[in-house]
Amino acid sequence: MAALEEPMADEKDFFFTYPRLYHQMFNMENNIYPPLSDDGRRFLKENMSLIRSSKANELDTKWRDLQVEELELYSKRTKLYSKRMELITEQSKLLVDAVKSTGKEHTPLIGTTVTRQR
Repeated sequence: MAALEEPMADEKDFFFTYPRLYHQMFNMENNIYPPLSDDGRRFLKENMSLIRSSKANELDTKWRDLQVEELELYSKRTKLYSKRMELITEQSKLLVDAVKSTGKEHTPLIGTTVTRQR
């Protein structure tokens, strides 16, 4: 039977070794889930190093993989945003050309209501 792995005693060493565990648990302002109370954060910080290093390594790797997925999603969203801007530009140019080709002196501003006279 293999000996049980001892937890890391020093929390600074733990958080240095597994930075994603620290970052994800203590920088929750931008995350989806509700933030922990100050007491909850203090409890986590004081006891996080009790996690066995093999499990901590596993968690740190999972956090890293999630960060990579998030970066891939960000990249895809950026590309989609760029396509959206290209379509807006194309549509705007077509509209400008259409307005110019009518030969009218005055055209209503976008967003204004035009009332017809009878």
